[in-house]
Amino acid sequence: MLNKPLVSILIPVYNREALIRQTVMSALQQNYSNTEIIIVDNHSTDNTYTICKELSSTYGDKVKIFQNESNIGPVGNWRKCVEYSSGYYAKILWSDDLMDKDYIGCMVDAFERNNDVGFAYSAVIIGSDYNKLGKKHYRFGDSGVYPSSQFIYKSLFTNDCPVSPGCCIFRRKDLKDALTLNIQSNAFRDFSENGAGPDLLTYLYCANKYSYFVYIDEPLSFFREHNDSISLTMKKVALLDRYNQARLWFASTQLSSFNLRRLSSYIWVARMFYTKKINSFDSIPNIFGTDIPRPALMSTISFFANAVYNRIISRLIK
Repeated sequence: MLNKPLVSILIPVYNREALIRQTVMSALQQNYSNTEIIIVDNHSTDNTYTICKELSSTYGDKVKIFQNESNIGPVGNWRKCVEYSSGYYAKILWSDDLMDKDYIGCMVDAFERNNDVGFAYSAVIIGSDYNKLGKKHYRFGDSGVYPSSQFIYKSLFTNDCPVSPGCCIFRRKDLKDALTLNIQSNAFRDFSENGAGPDLLTYLYCANKYSYFVYIDEPLSFFREHNDSISLTMKKVALLDRYNQARLWFASTQLSSFNLRRLSSYIWVARMFYTKKINSFDSIPNIFGTDIPRPALMSTISFFANAVYNRIISRLIK
């Protein structure tokens, strides 16, 4: 194990006194031992920091705890975690989530056996209890190495890819670079308010930088659903719009004008289904920025037909 690279397990936390101990224990119980656990408390107002200090006292240098003098927002706190860490690889473990004891070892092995890989991620169980026999989410296919271009396409034009890096491992330097990206948004004043958007860009940044990524078709990550989770506290359309702004920003800087317009068309259709309202094509540049093109009619028709078909098929399967 001494020859294995150090992995930094990053746990940004705010007001998670009921869950943080279980989360930290899932990091401590990894079969891969060459890890450091970095916890940065974002000035919690409950007993979270006290619990974390107790864990650090019990497990010594294995668990390093820091606290911000004031709340600096979620993305700022993610950056603090990276700044305090020193591993070659980095894995963000959200303070309400868990990971299987084989997670780190499996992800590092996948990285070490493949060249030009930007990240590795696993299937996810989502719910209130971690049951590995439950439904797997964010499946890409069989376990293996895939071209990054496939991830970029699916991430932009479907909902089949994860947006949260909680099921993924990156090179620490890449995670640090990705978290410094500044989204220019017409729709939102500050993307660092809740992290929806910057989290997705960690994937897109690395997928654009490297030729391949690794997917492990085992549910090694557990995303806990509870009343305080972002996906439940934010209105669905507001959450969708933040991720769409990130997608459009990425596409406007990295993709052709043709694909940017196709993405604009896809987003128009997706918003129509979520809001149950038909807006003008000009609504997309009005919401997301005047540099975003209006949807293309034929692309919009194609995405709409595909969306209707998928809904019919899903109901027939049920």
